[in-house]
Amino acid sequence: MNSKGALELLADGSIAAEERLARAVGAGGIPASMLLRFAFDCAERALEKEREARREPEAASLEALRRVRQWLDERWPWKPAPEKDKPSPGGPFGSIAMADAMLARNLSPARVLADVGAEARRAVEAWEARAPAAAAEAAAIVAETAAEMATADADAEREWKAEETWTDVELDAAMQAAAARGPGAWSAKSELDSGAIAARLVRRRQAAASRAALEVSRLASSRAAEDAAASMTDETAPGGFTSWLRSLWTPRSTPNDSAAARARAEQARREEYAWQVAHLSALLQKDEPES
Repeated sequence: MNSKGALELLADGSIAAEERLARAVGAGGIPASMLLRFAFDCAERALEKEREARREPEAASLEALRRVRQWLDERWPWKPAPEKDKPSPGGPFGSIAMADAMLARNLSPARVLADVGAEARRAVEAWEARAPAAAAEAAAIVAETAAEMATADADAEREWKAEETWTDVELDAAMQAAAARGPGAWSAKSELDSGAIAARLVRRRQAAASRAALEVSRLASSRAAEDAAASMTDETAPGGFTSWLRSLWTPRSTPNDSAAARARAEQARREEYAWQVAHLSALLQKDEPES
C-alpha cells in the first residue's frame, strides 16, 4: 500500500478509527520518518494534555522529545570541521576520510538519543507513583525508536563504507550526497541504492517506526481515557476553593467504575483515535507531491 492507499483507508468512515490506523501503519506504505514524526506528535500531545491537567511532565520526558525534534528536523547540533581539517574528496584516501568523518558525526545522535531514551524510561517509574505513566511511556518509546533508527543509519554507513565493490568515484558521490542532506541523512541512501544494504536499512527503520506509531497511539488514547474516567462531571464537581485545590492535587484517585465514568473514558478514547487518524492523514497529504 502506498501513501495514496493509506489516505483512502484512513478516510473510510465505515471502519473504526483505531482499526484504520492499525491497518494503515501495518501495511508498510508510510515512510518510516513520517511514522516517527506521527509518534512524536502523539507523545508531545499527551505531555501537553498532562500540563493542561496541571501535572507537569518529568524533565526527562520533555528532554527526550526535544532531542528527537532536533533529529527529525535535521537540526542536530554538531561542530563542523575547520576547512583545513576537511578531507579532500579528490586526494589520497579522500573518500574514506570523509566517510570516517560522517560516521563519527552520525553516531552522535544515536548515542545521545539512546541516553535520553534511557533517562525517559527511568522517569516512567517516577510517574507511576502519582499519575498514569502513559505520557511518559510514550516519550520514552519515541526517543528509543529514534535512537534505533539513527543506529540503523550508522550501521548502514559502516557497511557502505566497507563495500568492496564501490569505486572511489562512487564513494565520493555517496559522501557528497549525504553531506548535502545534513546530519543523519544516511537513511536517504536507500533512495539511491536498491541493494541489500539499503534494503536492510529500510526494513529496520520501517519496523521500528511502525512499532512506535502503534504503541504511542495506544498509550495516548489510554491517557485520554484514564483522564476522562477519573474526572469529575460539572454537576458533581465542588466549586470555589475546593475545586481549585483539587485541580492542583497531583495524585489521581482511582477511576470511578461507574457506567458514566466508563462512558466518558470510551468517548475520550474514540476522540483521541479520531484526532490521530486526522493528523496522520494531514501528514500524508502534506507529503504528497504537488500535481
